[in-house]
Amino acid sequence: MKQTLSSETPARVRRGQLRAVVLGLGVSAMALACSFGEIDNGATDIDPPDTDVAAPTTGGDDGAQAVDSQGPASNKPDSTTNTAKDDDKAVAGDDPFETTELGREVKQILEVNCAQCHQGTKSGDMDYILNLSELIKNDKVVPGKKEDSQLFVRMQQQSMPPAFQRTQRPTFGQIDQVGQFIDELDPAIFDPEAAKCETVPFISSDDQIGLMAQDIAKLDVRDQPFTRYLTITYSSNAGGCEGPRKELERQRFALFKGINSVSTEATVGIPQPIDAAKTIYRIDIRDYNWDRAIDLEDDGVEDFADGWDAIVAGVQGNLASAEGNNVILAGQNAYAVPYTGDQADDLVADSGTQIPFMPVNAFIQATEFGDLYYALIGAKANIFDFEREVLLIDTVQEKEDDNLLRAGFSNSGVSKQERVLNRFDQGTAGGYSYWLSFDFDGGSGNVNGDLVLNLANDSIYQNPIDFAFTGG
Repeated sequence: MKQTLSSETPARVRRGQLRAVVLGLGVSAMALACSFGEIDNGATDIDPPDTDVAAPTTGGDDGAQAVDSQGPASNKPDSTTNTAKDDDKAVAGDDPFETTELGREVKQILEVNCAQCHQGTKSGDMDYILNLSELIKNDKVVPGKKEDSQLFVRMQQQSMPPAFQRTQRPTFGQIDQVGQFIDELDPAIFDPEAAKCETVPFISSDDQIGLMAQDIAKLDVRDQPFTRYLTITYSSNAGGCEGPRKELERQRFALFKGINSVSTEATVGIPQPIDAAKTIYRIDIRDYNWDRAIDLEDDGVEDFADGWDAIVAGVQGNLASAEGNNVILAGQNAYAVPYTGDQADDLVADSGTQIPFMPVNAFIQATEFGDLYYALIGAKANIFDFEREVLLIDTVQEKEDDNLLRAGFSNSGVSKQERVLNRFDQGTAGGYSYWLSFDFDGGSGNVNGDLVLNLANDSIYQNPIDFAFTGG
């Protein structure tokens, strides 16, 4: 069962299970952590466009039905369990590394596992691992947000300490302690500026529809049938904050990265805001190659007229693969519903679809999983068919012709196992590549349907040419 996304919890971009395939076809704007000092390299890979737009109008006199458009909701996740005593909290002027029991434990963890490279020795341009104020100042620790703290993220990814450091590493429990410690740091005390919350005005469903109807009416009639809208008003209306690493920025980045992760176009498509608060975004489905029929199960049957129709079905929870490979589109979900009213009718008429908009978190939850994800990126049921028919690569022949590049890693930053990458030039366009990744560590696998133990090489160095692998 898929988890719902709450208005309090930022939408998270999650990829499907096609882990062996890293697509060069199209553009995936997913951020990749590459060094201890940088998670997003100090900048965003897709910035929100600075577009002059008209301020939202009030009204709601068009009669649009007040159907809740706040997007999927669930109870707010529980915070990390607090094992420290209530009176063991840091206050202004304190150094929690010294004044709290948990802080002293975390400092000891860092001293044992990290200080040899990052205290006194300036490895990776960092020599302050035991100085909390410097960690905060340099964005290595974000008070109250372990998931944004580079220190915790790199430890959790097992990329710090580095893989070659095999004898002294923090336990998973110790890493959890570091995360708990960061979560318990009060931003109002340790990062007052970041603790401020600037909100945007509430915008009703009627007003949202009115803005979209006005916007699409200004477009060329030839572009209107390909125009759709994605909203983050479920977050802004719930009091989401503006600012770096805050709720609304997260929602926008989730939109920009998520939508391009299911695009097969060779350029990044940037959704355009239509309101002053940048909570409603216009997209053109042609920018993501969704203006094509979708064969959901790669069985030769076109299940949907275009990618947007397939996404709507996914958001409605109606992508059910029944006997005979039938895909059923029926029923309605609260996150993709038809609206009525004068402006809603105009929006439907101009866009040519009953569902011209949906919330971003519902969009991401539908598109990043299963058959819909694969169908949107043009994948095939068989990876070799995908390589030959979509990427126009015969990988078997390319290997025989020594026409590939291969690299091996002791520490990939993705998994603890050693990893090999094969790179092939795509046949679709110059300058684009297709990557295959392989895991090792002596794992088991299936051969002709039979389980074979210890099938994979124990190391990438054991047989770097004709290796055996069990993961990707």
